[in-house]
Amino acid sequence: MLKIHILYDFKEGPWGGGNQFLTALRNNLIQKGAYTDNVVEAQVIIFNSHHFGRNVHFAYKLHKIRMSSPTTAILHRVDGPISAVRGHDDPADQIIATANSIFSDATIYQTNWSKEEAHRRKMALHPRSVTILNAPSQELFNRSDIKKRQKGKKIRLIATSWSSNMRKGFAYYSFLDQHLDWDKYEMTFVGNSPISFRNIRHISPLNTEEISKILRDHDIFITGSANDPCSNSLIEALHSGLPSIALSSGGHPEIVKDGGLLFSSDQELLEAITKVSQNIKDYQKNIRLPTLSDIADQYLEFAIKVYGEKNENKVNIKSHTVGIIFILNLNIKMIAARFRDYCSALLRKLK
Repeated sequence: MLKIHILYDFKEGPWGGGNQFLTALRNNLIQKGAYTDNVVEAQVIIFNSHHFGRNVHFAYKLHKIRMSSPTTAILHRVDGPISAVRGHDDPADQIIATANSIFSDATIYQTNWSKEEAHRRKMALHPRSVTILNAPSQELFNRSDIKKRQKGKKIRLIATSWSSNMRKGFAYYSFLDQHLDWDKYEMTFVGNSPISFRNIRHISPLNTEEISKILRDHDIFITGSANDPCSNSLIEALHSGLPSIALSSGGHPEIVKDGGLLFSSDQELLEAITKVSQNIKDYQKNIRLPTLSDIADQYLEFAIKVYGEKNENKVNIKSHTVGIIFILNLNIKMIAARFRDYCSALLRKLK
């Protein structure tokens, strides 16, 4: 059996969506007998450049893998484009494009939106590519004990976000906090928020198991995140049986499909909540997403294909060295920019 290794610094407890998915993927590949914790034993390496972009050590590790084992296939799982997600030019996209051209044998996109947006921005990613959606742990995110809504009780809405970036939908959540009919609805937000709520119940970040339980205590999931390539929180909610209302942006339309509704304005959001709340069971029946086992099989199938097709050309040592220097230079620029922003903010406070 071909062995895969995910080159990633896994985190315990509440963390971002990428960490949650990669943890679930690793566990499923272990169950299939297709994973190794020893990078030297792996025939295929999967890495996320935007996760290691600020750590040149990871680039050096990929360089060493290329040098010591030129037959090892390296798959680059791409996120973003980060500039689209964050709403401003971000050097991380340069890191992604550079790492892809230097180290990878193929690219894995999470949604077609992400692929098309990367091509539109001329990031020149690898021509050998595939789109594979994310999926959560089947043991945790499922419909096994979803709570049925009792007649006469308020409809329970929920939103979650690890990131406190305003682009994660907080303008819409603030609007709901002020305009939702609280005699008919109740709403919970789980995660980090840059704003305070008056009517929405705010719960601090929870671990994966706790998130899975609280999702099944609710009726409808809402996300207003902009240009989100492949929202892990949205996928977790749908797998938990919650019809979802999502901003018509990024990869959301590819994920929600008939399992909910999309919106583009405050008024459309209120209308979508009304419509879905009147047909919760129908939308719930229309949720169609691949399981984690299906997703892991797609990763494994693509890994076997790329490994089999991989050319055994000599490694271009110079290009690797140049790439590591380029990534280091970007890191220095990012640190300098953040230091300037910090000094500017400090000066404004002192005035």
